[in-house]
Amino acid sequence: MRCVIIAAGRGSRLAERSGSKPLLEVAGKPLIDWVIDAARRIGIREFVVVTGYSGDAVEGHLRAKAEAEGISIAPVRNEEWERENGLSVLKAKGLAGDRFLLLMADHIIEPRLLDGLSRQSLAEDGVILAIDRRLEDHPTIDIGDVTRVRDVDGRIAAIGKGLPDFNAFDTGAFLCTPALFSALETSQARGDFTLSGGIRLMGEKGRAGTWTVGDAFWIDVDDEPALRRAEAAIASGALGRAQRPGPSGKAWNKTRALLSGAGLLLLVYLLSKIGTGVLLEHLSLFGPWFLVTIGLAFVWLFLQTAAWYLVQPVHSRPVPLGRLYRVKIIADTLNTLVPSVSVGGDAARAFLIRTYAPLRQGIPGVLVDKTLEYSASVFFLMTGFLLSLALLDLPGWMNMAAAICLGATLVGIAVLVVFQRKGVLWTLGRAARLVPRVRRFVAGRESHIRDLDANLRALHRGFGPRTAAAAALHFLGRLTGVLEVLVILRVLGAHSSFIQALFTTTGVTIINTAFFFVPGHFGIMESAHVVIARSLGLTAALGLSLGVIRRVRKLATVAVGLLLLAARKDPG
Repeated sequence: MRCVIIAAGRGSRLAERSGSKPLLEVAGKPLIDWVIDAARRIGIREFVVVTGYSGDAVEGHLRAKAEAEGISIAPVRNEEWERENGLSVLKAKGLAGDRFLLLMADHIIEPRLLDGLSRQSLAEDGVILAIDRRLEDHPTIDIGDVTRVRDVDGRIAAIGKGLPDFNAFDTGAFLCTPALFSALETSQARGDFTLSGGIRLMGEKGRAGTWTVGDAFWIDVDDEPALRRAEAAIASGALGRAQRPGPSGKAWNKTRALLSGAGLLLLVYLLSKIGTGVLLEHLSLFGPWFLVTIGLAFVWLFLQTAAWYLVQPVHSRPVPLGRLYRVKIIADTLNTLVPSVSVGGDAARAFLIRTYAPLRQGIPGVLVDKTLEYSASVFFLMTGFLLSLALLDLPGWMNMAAAICLGATLVGIAVLVVFQRKGVLWTLGRAARLVPRVRRFVAGRESHIRDLDANLRALHRGFGPRTAAAAALHFLGRLTGVLEVLVILRVLGAHSSFIQALFTTTGVTIINTAFFFVPGHFGIMESAHVVIARSLGLTAALGLSLGVIRRVRKLATVAVGLLLLAARKDPG
């Protein structure tokens, strides 16, 4: 993503302070550097800066900064800088790229505001304005000079400095597509050279959205009082509240490393206790059957994809089955690598199809599909558990442990269903009563959360045969896992029954779920197979071989997923 910065104006109200407003020192740093550095902190390295008044001095400073800091800054001169700012924005046409941030050189903005704005879903012909809904006693704005916005359902209905009926303020930060330039050309042909004029035209066509900044800091440094407020805010640390890595993040990284190490040590212990000779013999015996297990894994993923394919179009644009299959493989890979109860990869699914379906439509489809997958999983676990209890002679402690894990899974399903039926906004509102941070999160994203709830309700209203078919496909996918275990056991010489393979699959699933926080389940998955095998009267060596073979198969599918992820040529 690139960032376009408008730095063409003179800044007459601060002219006594500096011959160039973008180079005005604020807390010891040029004003424009605060803007560039904020964008850099969210990962942006390419800038287009529109200069005008005192252009040579500003461009000289930008060249030195770009060279010193290894970033790209392309200056473009607006010789008609005395006109309104829409003309300066139009000068960046052809340089901004397909998706870019648009900022003002005299607006100091907290990096987390830019980070939140840059992550929003943006239509190919749209623009999103970061708005501030704090209308009373705002700590940084000049109510007589600020641009006002009337927002209706997450869309700009009106915008302008003298707007009498408004419910938000314009922060001067936009997420844009090149459609903005076309709107500016039209508005300027009508004699309106303001940026608001172009935004107003896009709003009339429903293409100008809004994103609420919550309590994020921003200030328009336009005069002496604003300059003093900006320097006071900087001194208080207002620009770095969400940017410093907290000790909890470091502690979690250390914990993950320790958990991974503990899992690997457990695996080493099993190998030393059981011996590697039998394991190597089993691996060599299995040989070409690895291809069969890999094939079954991709059949399982295809069945899950087909279920998603049935659910997603209920309230969204259609997505090709092949694209969904590729995304599902990538998501499964991320689920394996990220310790997140098998949802880390699913969080990426909506992002990976966003060129076909906007995030506010893609996310509900993924949520509903995940609910169906979990529901089918619970039904599968219940089936396996009850059949095993009735037909197999198992230790009592294993029955108790399985029942507890199954109960916890059912509670999770109930919470997820309530979350979807009541709505995300309702759920987060209850959480906000206990956690203030959630309240700030909701305040900054309320319009998008409402969009999400609307789509979830539409999906639930669309439940019918397609939903039942999707759930059935998820259940069939689980059965391919049972078939995999049965094939491995038979090839290794164990005359196991389908019920034993079913119990092995359900038992390992429950144990893996209980230890979701161990990255990759290293050591846990192999130990689970040993425990289940011993409970069925099989040898520990056979259980370890079963676990290792399934691990090798999993590594093969992960490798395919990583290759697909690396080969992506577009955002979706």
